[in-house]
Amino acid sequence: MEDNKLKELILNNQDLIYSIIHKFRSKDFEDLFQAGCIGLIKAYKHYNEELNIKFTSYAYNYIFGEIYQCIINNRCIRMSPANIKLTSSIKKAEDYLTNHLGRIPTDIELCTFLEISPYKLEEIRNMTFMESLDYDNGIDNILSDHGISKEELIDLKNALSNLNNEEKKLIKARYFNNYTQTELARIYKTNQVKISREEKKILCKLKAKIY
Repeated sequence: MEDNKLKELILNNQDLIYSIIHKFRSKDFEDLFQAGCIGLIKAYKHYNEELNIKFTSYAYNYIFGEIYQCIINNRCIRMSPANIKLTSSIKKAEDYLTNHLGRIPTDIELCTFLEISPYKLEEIRNMTFMESLDYDNGIDNILSDHGISKEELIDLKNALSNLNNEEKKLIKARYFNNYTQTELARIYKTNQVKISREEKKILCKLKAKIY
């Protein structure tokens, strides 16, 4: 990538990088900005206008993933009190609506119930999902069950950060909350075969990112 084009890309998107950095309580601002630039460049290389999504929306997860990875490598991540409180509210709302509706609520239903934007919901999910990757149980399950080595752990975390919300939900339920495919089929009001196919598709997507 040419230097001038690179500078223009960073200049045009630096506000997005800054906004993501400020979500974390970290003093390593320069390191995080550099990590954000790496994520931005990765997003630029993978972006396709035919995706029918704004570049900034597409780049968000790439930038977030690189910044988060930088933070956990330095072991200095802390969620703000407001985000910790909202995380708890989201979990309670999901449980309440699941019991009330007899199914997992859609993101729109959850946002309407909590009076928050879909953007905010995705932000919190990214934080809590990436944070949950530090729990040995879920990581070890994925590593042992699907032949991913410890050396590939960082690549795995970055790959997980690029899943969409529905894919993240399924992987988190299966490998971090220990739901069986049969249990998820009942929750999603579908069959075990469909859950199995979706899980395999996501795992293939992850492996494609890693290798």
